[in-house]
Amino acid sequence: MTPDATSSCEYCGLPIVGGGPVTADEPLYCCFGCRFAASVAGQSSDAADASGAQLRLGLAVFFAMNVMVFTMFLWSQPDQVNDATAAVFYDVTRYLCLLFSIPVVLLLGPALVQDAAAGIKTGRLAASLLLIVGVGASLTYSAWSVVQGSGHVYFEVGVMVLVLVTLGRWLEAEGKLRTTRSLRELERLLPDKVRRISGGVIEEVDRSSVCVGERLRILPGERIAIDGRIVRGRATVDEQMVTGESVPVEKDPGQRVYSGTFNLDGELIVEATSTAAEGTWQRLVDTVLQAVGKRNTFQRLADRIAAWLLPLVSVVAVITFGMHAWLGSEAGQPAIARGLLAALAVLVIACPCALGLATPMTLWAAISRAARMQVLFRDGDALSRLASAKVVCFDKTGTLTTGELEVLDRWIAPGVKRRLAEHVVAAIAGRSNHPVARAVADSVIADPVLIDLEVLEESPGRGVAAWCPSLKSQIVFGSWRWLVENECSAAGWLQTPEAMDWDQHALAYLAIGPQVAAVFALRDEIRPEAKAAIDALRNLGLKLRLLTGDRRSRAAWIAAYLGLEYDAELLPNEKLLRVGQLRREFGPVVMVGDGLNDAPALAAADCGIAMGCGADVSRDAAGVCLLGSRLDRIPWSIEMAREASQSLRWNLLWAFGYNAAAVPLAALGIVNPIVAAVAMAASSLLVIANSLRLANAASAEE
Repeated sequence: MTPDATSSCEYCGLPIVGGGPVTADEPLYCCFGCRFAASVAGQSSDAADASGAQLRLGLAVFFAMNVMVFTMFLWSQPDQVNDATAAVFYDVTRYLCLLFSIPVVLLLGPALVQDAAAGIKTGRLAASLLLIVGVGASLTYSAWSVVQGSGHVYFEVGVMVLVLVTLGRWLEAEGKLRTTRSLRELERLLPDKVRRISGGVIEEVDRSSVCVGERLRILPGERIAIDGRIVRGRATVDEQMVTGESVPVEKDPGQRVYSGTFNLDGELIVEATSTAAEGTWQRLVDTVLQAVGKRNTFQRLADRIAAWLLPLVSVVAVITFGMHAWLGSEAGQPAIARGLLAALAVLVIACPCALGLATPMTLWAAISRAARMQVLFRDGDALSRLASAKVVCFDKTGTLTTGELEVLDRWIAPGVKRRLAEHVVAAIAGRSNHPVARAVADSVIADPVLIDLEVLEESPGRGVAAWCPSLKSQIVFGSWRWLVENECSAAGWLQTPEAMDWDQHALAYLAIGPQVAAVFALRDEIRPEAKAAIDALRNLGLKLRLLTGDRRSRAAWIAAYLGLEYDAELLPNEKLLRVGQLRREFGPVVMVGDGLNDAPALAAADCGIAMGCGADVSRDAAGVCLLGSRLDRIPWSIEMAREASQSLRWNLLWAFGYNAAAVPLAALGIVNPIVAAVAMAASSLLVIANSLRLANAASAEE
């Protein structure tokens, strides 16, 4: 198996870039800490093996402590031992150090060797390989001294480095596991088994085996595992996990249900409309995992530095060894031993654990936290771009307003039969997904099939045009600007609705042939949380602007109520150009829209936020998707992104500063290898603790 961007650690669930299992059947782990932690937890073996792993760790600590005790006795040995009995005791103690070091190596060494072997297989220089060289050299030198009967021994250095490194990496693995807990909960939320109806018989099968068209039985109190359409039964369904809406929805036969939602009170027979791998919930999980797997700007920088850090550290270790060996012995310590210990300290203290964790830990914690708040980041760079935003632009319909338009009134031109106008508008408006078109189509009681339309053309944000063979006329529906572009003209009767006070409402026009046949007035309510969300964004120091294709009078009323600057009557390409102008004038721009007509502006912005992506998390134009339509999630997301970016910069600064200060001290022989191992683990844990603040904050918010 060759890991790719979608490969993830079997223990912590984090994506793996480079490295892989030694054999095809071996589970994939991101580090030997996760490999060891998985064995301790029994995740990749049975309970007996898990108990055995814990026993191995405990025994290794026991033997290492004994080595330390024996070493303390050897430290009391004078330069000249005149007493024969004392000399025997010292010699026996040296052999006991050797004897008790062997189990530590056998118990903890294999995981280190496996990690190094995975690195060699993929052609990368792993820190584990350097540790093996350093620890192996110190133990080999000590064993040779014991056999020769003279010279210093440093068994305590080798075994304590093994113990401390293993414990440190294990704690790192547990820290990574905590940051990905939300992601793992997402994956495990759906039931593994479903009730499939086949030939009148209900059988329990794996969710992954369900095919499109098969029927499933879903009982009250069960989570829906597959996207489908209700064939029989009625129920109230809690869709909060998918859409973010807190109010349960009543579902009737013919309506769709989504995987990840919860059946509250009714038995349903559902026909599957997708497989388990293609369902709404799996696409939602894949979106989050893809964001975790993509390397953001800071992470790519850390990866590049880590790539040359290990070779550089190797060179420094070799120079350190040579320098100390050339300078000669000190305080009775052989020159070669002094050089060996200094080189080992360099290798241990410069192990790039903190650097490797600095960016991904913060990224994983932030994305996991956001996912629990129904905010999906499609990539890591979206987090940093959101944090640096200076301007936030809003679409109007479906973003600042509810998007649920209602037709308040309509006017039919003199000489046009009302029934004909209703059939025509039902046919042409029903072809569009725009909220205005949907509202108008829903407001008329007519059969759209009765009117045949050809050569359909839809212009985003403007309207729809088609040819009607039965009427031998062009049919145009949309804004007044769209009708003018299609050479439709107004009649005197239009002065009546235009003269009325419709400044706070939208108008949609229907033309049959060159003349306007009907006008529809619609109303769209401002979201109740819009005012508070706008005020929160303003308090964050952001410049706010409304970009809409609606009439200037309607935009002015909403902008005045919310305290926004605005640009009105913009086509989609004009919104895109306005976003570019704002970026040049003020800095990075965030665009908030519904992900449909606003796709060009969402893509052009430094960071696009698409509203209401619960049932469609594949909106590629946006870097951030809100499962629901709660505007208060936008200031929350920006504030969280700023907090994450600050934590990320602090982690990187610490990782760089730690290595810059510690490596010279180790090279000068000031830092003992055991102290270096403690410092390396402490540095990594400090980075983890700082990152976990983001993950822990999510629990408090919930």
